Amino acid sequence: MAAETRSSMEIDEALKPFYERASEAEERLARLEALFSNQKGHSNTDSKEMSSVIKDFQSKLEIAQAEIVSEQEKEKP
Repeated sequence: MAAETRSSMEIDEALKPFYERASEAEERLARLEALFSNQKGHSNTDSKEMSSVIKDFQSKLEIAQAEIVSEQEKEKP
């Protein structure tokens, strides 16, 4: 049981950077979405640029989340 707890703690520690990256990406995405909603009245070019940035962050977030899942699956007995 102690080995199981230690293994779980090691997994959590190994995944910590992935959780942090995902959390940071979510925060950046939220700020961008807020900025985007505040600038809806601006030119179409600005909207397209902001949309592109948001899509980029969303894809990076999805990649980070997939990495977390992959690492969790690797660590399962």
